[in-house]
Amino acid sequence: MATHLPIEEIREKLASALRAGRRRLVIEAPTGSGKSTQVPQMLLEGGFLGERGQAVILQPRRIAARMLAKRVAEERGVTLGKEVGYTIRLDDQTSAETRIRFVTEGVLVRQMISRPRLEGVQAVICDEFHERHLYGDLTLGRILDLQESARPDLILIVMSATLETEKLAERIGAEVLRSEGRMFPVEVEYLKQREDLSGSGCAEVAAREAERLIRAGKGDVLVFLPGGYEIGRARRDLEGRLGRSEAVVLPLHGEMSPKDQDAALQKYDRPKVVVATNVAETSLTLDGVKAVVDCGMARMAKYDPRRGLETLLVERISHAAAAQRAGRAGRTAPGICVRLETAMDWSKRPKVEEPEIRRLDLAEVALVLAAAGAGRLRDFRWVDRPEEGSVVRAERLLADLGATKGVGGDLTETGKKMAGWPVHPRLARMLIEAGALGCLRGAAGMAALLSGRPLLQRMAGRKGEGAEILWEAEEESDLFVWLRALRFAEREKFHPGPCGRMGIHGGSAREAAAVRDRLLSVSQAMGLTIEESAASGEKLRRCILAGFSDHLARRLDGGTLRCRLSGGRGGSIGRESVVRDRSLVVAAEIKEIGRTDGEVEVMLGLVSAVEEDWLREMFPADFSESRGLVFEESGRRVLQVEARKFRDLILEERKRDVEAGPETAQVLAQAVLDKKCVWPGWSAEADRLVERLEVVRGWSAGEEWPEWNQEAQRPVLQRQCQGCLTWRQANERSAVGAMQDWLGRKRIQRMGELAPDRVEIAGGKSLKIEYGKGREPRVSGKIQDFYGWEKTPRIGDGQVELTLEILGPNRRPLQVTKDLGSFWRETYPKLKAELARKYPKHEWR
Repeated sequence: MATHLPIEEIREKLASALRAGRRRLVIEAPTGSGKSTQVPQMLLEGGFLGERGQAVILQPRRIAARMLAKRVAEERGVTLGKEVGYTIRLDDQTSAETRIRFVTEGVLVRQMISRPRLEGVQAVICDEFHERHLYGDLTLGRILDLQESARPDLILIVMSATLETEKLAERIGAEVLRSEGRMFPVEVEYLKQREDLSGSGCAEVAAREAERLIRAGKGDVLVFLPGGYEIGRARRDLEGRLGRSEAVVLPLHGEMSPKDQDAALQKYDRPKVVVATNVAETSLTLDGVKAVVDCGMARMAKYDPRRGLETLLVERISHAAAAQRAGRAGRTAPGICVRLETAMDWSKRPKVEEPEIRRLDLAEVALVLAAAGAGRLRDFRWVDRPEEGSVVRAERLLADLGATKGVGGDLTETGKKMAGWPVHPRLARMLIEAGALGCLRGAAGMAALLSGRPLLQRMAGRKGEGAEILWEAEEESDLFVWLRALRFAEREKFHPGPCGRMGIHGGSAREAAAVRDRLLSVSQAMGLTIEESAASGEKLRRCILAGFSDHLARRLDGGTLRCRLSGGRGGSIGRESVVRDRSLVVAAEIKEIGRTDGEVEVMLGLVSAVEEDWLREMFPADFSESRGLVFEESGRRVLQVEARKFRDLILEERKRDVEAGPETAQVLAQAVLDKKCVWPGWSAEADRLVERLEVVRGWSAGEEWPEWNQEAQRPVLQRQCQGCLTWRQANERSAVGAMQDWLGRKRIQRMGELAPDRVEIAGGKSLKIEYGKGREPRVSGKIQDFYGWEKTPRIGDGQVELTLEILGPNRRPLQVTKDLGSFWRETYPKLKAELARKYPKHEWR
């Protein structure tokens, strides 16, 4: 055991707490303290795992689980897979002798389905909990429930370098143990001015800074970039900048083979530059690194419950994640961290990452919870509760897949079977259908391809190099092209040369083949038969439909790739798709693509043609037919529509003319209220009537006057639209008449008394009274119009004086007043002579 590590200082505190019966502990220890490798050994050596109990350590990444298990096995001098082992996707290095087992987070959750009480497990350690991965949160809640029911003896340890430990410890009732660690000082540098990090700019700036650090003799350099594309660009750039004798440049990310990952962690006879994703933030030991170049970004999965789309976008990391990255430079000696941003821009980052529970698809978690007997998603014991919209969408998907009895209902037999597959519920549903149809081999291949990295490069410009044979004679499914490409890659033993010429990612093909074979092994373990001969395309497309029925789309017409999806969404089939002329399709991939004009286009990828008859066979309860009236905006008229729907997607509709009646009036009225068209027959007089109504409502507290809101507007519109089928017909009628009918004769008469439309002047004429919200009633007229008025008129039962705007012969205001008597006495005599001289033809009294 490595007794020199800083975490050693908590050994006795840990033992004392466990001997005292504490079963919930939070360990706070900085990066490099050794907590990931040493705490499990402390439990084993202290006898806290019993005679045969196992400590299971959850890691958020496969590479960390594998590397940590290897490191602990070396420290203990044992063969990996015996006393110390790991279990990750497609790779299980454990045995009946295993006492310390490192696992990725989803592994333990799925183990709880078959062994809900976790028999044989004595301790669960949630490592790097500050990253707040979805399955880490799920595991924590499930273990807390187990401790309070069937497993009070189960030990739970939560470990982190940056977590707000006091807050978490209080919420779960845990004791906090702290290790101060041994962190050497890290000097942080920022860019002096902003640089363009978009596109390849990020890789180029990172390579430049890494070269500078190598030439300055700063030791090994760790460069953080968002993904494989940027890593490849930076690696090529660095290899061009540095000679082979100066440094070795190595990539490191989760999709590499174990052999290539190991190469990045080895020691070399010259400095090395490791260009990595965020897999290198925590847990992994990179000896010799004294310098870090941090782009400050990472690719993060995010699910938008409003649109039902999940995307993997480059996002800015938090201050907490950035501190972890910088800490890699100070594990063994003083170091330096160069951040590719100005200090001002860096300060604007969020403090911590948003938990995955708030940003990812929850369907698989909901299925696992139900299968493990842990209840519904919304009722689970979460550290942070998920968004209600995300919960509803997950429950809706499980219902669509037939996994539950309605939205939020109990698991069906199909749902119980789906939970046994180590894949997303969509793919599990595909495989169950494949088992029934006898096409497991092909369906497992498709599931493997859908769960991994993209297999094919875009084919633009690759014609004539042989790649077109993958597409020849294929018009039913894009996934069939991928299956053909996978078979080609297998025949060529995944060699990069032949695969590259065909536009195939050899590494992706190798991974997909491994996943397919693993799924076929699971199938056989379930007692399913694997077919020997190739299955028909129809059977495979039925399987795709089973898993993606909510991604059903109907082509708008034969001359376009535009489609209508469920939820009223629109989208387009990708131009590279082989499915060009089918009316009904399902898309295994729906993604958003931002355009240069700022708009976002929904694109359907990995498309397969399906038949309506299949929908009726597989989902008979999801069909409906409806008949109703609609407002057609293009013709601004009411039509009768008969529609045949699958869920809320219209498969076919027929429009017919209809006779006018009360229902057509209601539809026209609703169209106006929904702002699909303007109010027919509306005029300035209607505006004035509304203004007068608002005025009298404020003046007459003792009288009841209706409010002019949507509730009032609806019957007025329906009255005006009675007997009409089109907006044009309704527009020939006066809105004022309909409003007066609604108010009634008595109210109209009373409104005329309180807020008359006009006020009479000499000679039988009248002046219009202007009303308006937030201002006093006003009358505007020439001086001569007010002859005979000695004082200002009043309205509102004599309570409200009118504001008079007195105009000269040129229609310009001479005075605005409420005191007409004062005007005649004081102002008018001073103006009269001048006005009479300028306008002698007018009457001047």
